[in-house]
Amino acid sequence: MSNMPTLSEKAMKQKESKRKTRIGVLSSSGHLAILASLLLVGCLSKEEYSQEDIQALIDKEVEIKLQNYTRIKNERCQEDLIKEANRLADSVMVAEAFFDRDTAFRPPKPEKPEKPTLKTLKDTVRLKPLFDRSRLREPLRDSSIE
Repeated sequence: MSNMPTLSEKAMKQKESKRKTRIGVLSSSGHLAILASLLLVGCLSKEEYSQEDIQALIDKEVEIKLQNYTRIKNERCQEDLIKEANRLADSVMVAEAFFDRDTAFRPPKPEKPEKPTLKTLKDTVRLKPLFDRSRLREPLRDSSIE
């Protein structure tokens, strides 16, 4: 297999990076919402608004936070579910491909041939020595010295 990621792996990585970005935005927007709620409570604590109105605004912000949290949690669960389903589908496909191999038209393995009998040849040529023995016993002389 190649090291190149498939299309589904690329899509999963993009979704993962988007999810991390959303989580970062959620945490920073969470801090921002809490700060806004405190400022709202501080500014609205004058006698212009009643305690019930202030509590209603806080409850509304909390409800929005909970909806965002559940939406993000559901998206994460769905992405994890899709990853697991892809993994299982891939393993099932590999198993089916392994067990459904078609070997019907494969030729049978050839039989091992018998060992041939060795034929011995009659040697009719006499061997001659490569070197003359009388010259081998003489010391070698350098022709350049003479």
